[in-house]
Amino acid sequence: MKEELLTKSDVTRIIEHMNEDHEDALISYVKFYGKVEKCNKAKLIKMNSKSMEIEYYSETKKHNVVLPFDHELTSAHDAHMTMVKMAKLAR
Repeated sequence: MKEELLTKSDVTRIIEHMNEDHEDALISYVKFYGKVEKCNKAKLIKMNSKSMEIEYYSETKKHNVVLPFDHELTSAHDAHMTMVKMAKLAR
């Protein structure tokens, strides 16, 4: 059985969930994958099947970084598993 594609409602739900419950993971993504030394606040602002864009603060300056996924996401479950794996590697 073929998995569902990542839908707009999936993306909206993931963005809300990450911003409400996982800012620590977003900060880890920025530091590790974005190679940013200082990040004290982060917010997921865009996401698609290929990448995510995170707005972050380094001290008082606002920046954005686009982080590609290691493969094209195919479903909400795939996004979840990929982002958990990324968070574990970033810690």
